[in-house]
Amino acid sequence: MAAIDEAVVLPHDAHPIADYAKYYSQGPDNDIVAVFILPDLLAQKANQVCDRMKDDLARSSRVRCVADGVPLINAGERFWLEDWQKLPWIFDPKCGDISVVFDRDNSQFKEVRCTGKGAPT
Repeated sequence: MAAIDEAVVLPHDAHPIADYAKYYSQGPDNDIVAVFILPDLLAQKANQVCDRMKDDLARSSRVRCVADGVPLINAGERFWLEDWQKLPWIFDPKCGDISVVFDRDNSQFKEVRCTGKGAPT
């Protein structure tokens, strides 16, 4: 997790990396999937319903924004989730959360983007 934090280049409209709480998990295809999210945004959404990514990472369904068992952590902290589908996807249009997919086999980023915005950056 620390190596990803150090190597990632955030989108130009993102907040500084230190502002985000970072949730990581083992995703499909041996990838590390992470969500970097502003803690205040996550706290606001904790009891609301949001879109959640499905297994193919291309579709979503409506579920609680913060799944049971997912702690609210502070900016700069990291948390590993055993089930990547419990990652707290919010889809904030102001880059309050960032989707990160790291290809462990090739040691490169597949995706780093603000989830509420357009194409990956």
